[in-house]
Amino acid sequence: MAFTADLRRRARAYGRPGDDLKVFPGAAVVVAQTDAEARDKARHFRDVFLTDRRIRQVVESVWGRDLSDELDIDGALPAAGPSVAEQTLTHGVVNSADDPRRKAAEWRALAEQRGFTVRGLVEHLSSTREFVGTPAAVADELAYLVRSDAFDGLNVTPQAFPDGLDDVVDLLVPALQERGVYPEAYAGTTLRENLGLPESVGHRVPELALLADARAAS
Repeated sequence: MAFTADLRRRARAYGRPGDDLKVFPGAAVVVAQTDAEARDKARHFRDVFLTDRRIRQVVESVWGRDLSDELDIDGALPAAGPSVAEQTLTHGVVNSADDPRRKAAEWRALAEQRGFTVRGLVEHLSSTREFVGTPAAVADELAYLVRSDAFDGLNVTPQAFPDGLDDVVDLLVPALQERGVYPEAYAGTTLRENLGLPESVGHRVPELALLADARAAS
């Protein structure tokens, strides 16, 4: 909520309406008929994604060498540090611009502080915002966040495809519509119209529209 409020405040400070900005964070959604089933599905998806090989690859991307003989997935990070000065690969949870030795030191500190094994550490680093539960429970949470102006909507990351997206469409969307936070029909024919956005600044400010036309013609 504070993040979105800050963005809108900055927009208004530059003379733009705060609602010119639409905030759509990414999040995973797992819904099922019961909370227990939804939690089991979420756990299953995490296990499928974070295989032992995947976990080892994440650590190897920082350590810069094959760790097959020195990495215990359910133990601590390797005693010896990275053997490279620059990271050249990324596996989704590390940035290729990171300094390997600094990153390794951060991971060691985090693992020691939280009591993580390598598996727990990589799972923590890979975690994303999730909404897990029954359609009604997830819809209630999303409706509250939208009405509290935490965000305007979600970029949904289905945990499985196409089944995960089917669950969102068939189970969650109707629950959101019942709560009045998801449209029953498209508002227009463009993404801008469907998001409730006004015309672009260039079309709202004649001087900018003329400048854009001149550039396009040149």
